Amino acid sequence: MFDTGASVTAVNTAFAEAHPELFTSIGTSHGTDSSGATFETPMVEMVGPRLLGRTFTSITAALVDLEPINQTIQRRMDMIIGWPILHQANWVIDHPRQIAALTD
Repeated sequence: MFDTGASVTAVNTAFAEAHPELFTSIGTSHGTDSSGATFETPMVEMVGPRLLGRTFTSITAALVDLEPINQTIQRRMDMIIGWPILHQANWVIDHPRQIAALTD
C-alpha cells in the first residue's frame, strides 16, 4: 500500500519476523495513527526494498501489526510505503487500469 502522507514506512511485524535478514533493530519511537492514538513503536533499519524492478536505498521503518487489517481484506499488506521510499522515484499509478510504473 502507498501512503503519500506517511513520514515513515510501516512494515508488518509478521513480515519482519519472517525475513530477519532485511531488518536491524534501532530502538523505538512514539507514533501516532490516523485516529490520533499514540503508542510506542519498534523501529528498524530496512534493507532497500525492490519494487517495480528498482532497488531503493535503505530506510528507517516502523514495525506495526497489520494482521488485524489483513484479516479484513482480500490482498494482504506486508508494508505501507511512506515518503522515505516514495520520494526516491517518479511514480505513475493508474488505479482504474491497476497499473504502477516508475518513469525514471
